[in-house]
Amino acid sequence: MNASRLVFLATIACTILAFLWTPANAIELRYDSGNADDYTFQLTDGYLVRFTAPEFVDPFINSVSFFGARFGEANGAKPQTGYIAVLDADYNKIVSREFNYSDVSKVPSWNHFSIEPVVVRDTKYGAADYVEKPFTFWVYFLMPSNADAGVMIGKDIEPANLRSRIGNHAAGFKTVSDGKYNWMIRCEVTDGPPSKSSFTSDDLKGAKFIVKDGGVNAGFLSLYKYGATISFETPTPMTIDKLYIYGKLSGNWFDADREFTMYLLDSDLRIQMTHNIPYGVFSSQPLWTAIDLPDTKVNGKFHLVVEPFCRDAVKLELGYDGSPNKASSYTIMGQPTPWIFDDVDQKNMNWMMRLEIKQ
Repeated sequence: MNASRLVFLATIACTILAFLWTPANAIELRYDSGNADDYTFQLTDGYLVRFTAPEFVDPFINSVSFFGARFGEANGAKPQTGYIAVLDADYNKIVSREFNYSDVSKVPSWNHFSIEPVVVRDTKYGAADYVEKPFTFWVYFLMPSNADAGVMIGKDIEPANLRSRIGNHAAGFKTVSDGKYNWMIRCEVTDGPPSKSSFTSDDLKGAKFIVKDGGVNAGFLSLYKYGATISFETPTPMTIDKLYIYGKLSGNWFDADREFTMYLLDSDLRIQMTHNIPYGVFSSQPLWTAIDLPDTKVNGKFHLVVEPFCRDAVKLELGYDGSPNKASSYTIMGQPTPWIFDDVDQKNMNWMMRLEIKQ
């Protein structure tokens, strides 16, 4: 690989105690059964589901998801960038973000998106008064689509609690008119903001972890258009719970609205999952960061790809070790082009990425 694709930034001599954001008392809010009875796409309208915040003293929403898939790549047509927002009861924006067409799975599955954690209660009330004044909010997905290309979303027909609407801010929002159903949209809410806990490399090893690196950080690399890739193989079917990444931020990261993408690929390099995560889960200090991959099934050989999309102004630097077990680590280019494996310029290294297995 051309050395200009990789920026060697620093060498760290030992494993460093770091801080990791982890949610406390997280619950998933949902009004669907988990089974998609049908799918649909919209030309200009978005999909909304109304949620009632749980009776937490300080409820924070930090991720949203929908069940669906993208379509139309064979035609060479691709729709515009999608939009995700959390709205209050009157459709005013609380927080929003964009997502790309390629971020959505090719096959119907749950697509997870992290958002900036925000409190979901009426801020004119004190936290102590919240439990007497429940707060309702909307989770809103918008991806303009047509018959050639777009994103389709799952529908749960005749649910117990109808909570869905359709529309956009320009034309207004209305109750769905062609049947009794809910969009398959969910969100995660925690009791209070993410809290800090400490981890070292030694904490993330043992029977429930899959580890390729040697645990001692040897430096960092910034990837501008390639993804850091590590290959795994399990002797029997397993369920992944979390991915841990050792990294840090540099540049003007504090005010940057930037994300990196994680892909799970099967042995034939087909995308099984995508996850988009804000840079803000890292800090300027080297740390192990956990990425939730709930109920992710793997069997045999598979690959994890982390594409940081670095720019000169802001970088997510990914840690590597000095392990001789280099055979499992690569850089990779793909999406929207076919995946192309490439070797890493630095010899005798492995990306510091670990998996936690659900037991």
